[in-house]
Amino acid sequence: LFILMDILRIKTDVLHSKFWLYYIQLKFPLLKIEGKINIKGIPMFEINGEATIKSGNTFVSSPKYNPVGLTKKCNIYVRQGGKLLLESGSGYSGVSIVCWNMVTIGKECGFGGNVSIWDTDFHGIAAEDRVNMDAVKTEPVIIGNNVWVGANCMLLKGTVIGDKSIIGGSTDGTVDIIKKYQENIAFWISEKDDGIYHGLNKGIAHTNGDLVGIIHSDDWYEPDAVEIVVENYLKHPQSDVFYG
Repeated sequence: LFILMDILRIKTDVLHSKFWLYYIQLKFPLLKIEGKINIKGIPMFEINGEATIKSGNTFVSSPKYNPVGLTKKCNIYVRQGGKLLLESGSGYSGVSIVCWNMVTIGKECGFGGNVSIWDTDFHGIAAEDRVNMDAVKTEPVIIGNNVWVGANCMLLKGTVIGDKSIIGGSTDGTVDIIKKYQENIAFWISEKDDGIYHGLNKGIAHTNGDLVGIIHSDDWYEPDAVEIVVENYLKHPQSDVFYG
């Protein structure tokens, strides 16, 4: 009985997938599907820009087909003016792709459960810019051939990954930004550590000044922050920590 139910369920999924493929190409004329693609569970597509999906790609949108525990369906959104290219033979399990500018993914890549690939910040960072769509930043995401990306990773705007890479954690282009300005940076490293505080302490161990400032991704100092801290340090040199 259970075997019969599984067979019926698989046949139903296949019928739903074929119907969905016909429907999605009629609904989104800018979407080009070249060759056969595999659909396991029904994904969510919203294609308002150019999108090309080549043969042999597999989209898994149901935990029934992926034992790691998907938290979402495959979701592909291409904004008007965006350009998405998915080369052949890759596997996507509950993957979210948001393309405002350009996302290019090479051949024979593997993306673990719940990976997110976004080429935009969606909104400005500063408080006055969060409702200003003109302040939204977007940079292309380019992923090479035969790249493997682990479950739950986030690949953000400006990410460039070379062929045959293995990504076990999120990438946000930080190293590329550091290299761009490294002439103005006294010291930097990018390596595996045992968590955020271990990483902070490794950085502090390389300092030699009287004041040490810590700032995290997407944070910033207000215009007079450094001057205010220095002023208060000179008034209260016995203090160990200044915060605000």
